[in-house]
Amino acid sequence: MSLISYPQTLSELFASQCKPLLGLIISCLILSIIKRMLNNRHLNRVKLIDLFPVFAVIAIPILTINGQGNTFLPILIFIWMIIGIIWIIYLIFSRGELVLKKYLIAFWRFGDLYWLFFYFLSFAIKIIV
Repeated sequence: MSLISYPQTLSELFASQCKPLLGLIISCLILSIIKRMLNNRHLNRVKLIDLFPVFAVIAIPILTINGQGNTFLPILIFIWMIIGIIWIIYLIFSRGELVLKKYLIAFWRFGDLYWLFFYFLSFAIKIIV
């Protein structure tokens, strides 16, 4: 008896990705509706792709889980945070100051690309292997 259930066929893999993907689509629709209704200048800067890291943190463990229940998610989060720490140290020493608002926006946008890349890489590896 296995305590960990993970997708073993391609159809189970696609079925396991439907719930997080549906959540992402619904969240994007809600964000889009709220942005149109409120017309707030702070909400207009939020892009729909900014919701992707949350989706990736939910979906990547489903893709990378093995029979023992281990996943690559903690490693990916650790690398993301180390990159952020190195980036903030670089900004402090190169500019002599840190504008936190600009850093956080840039770091989150970098996170969008980072999680997008690793989500598709995990998905491709799961399909191939």
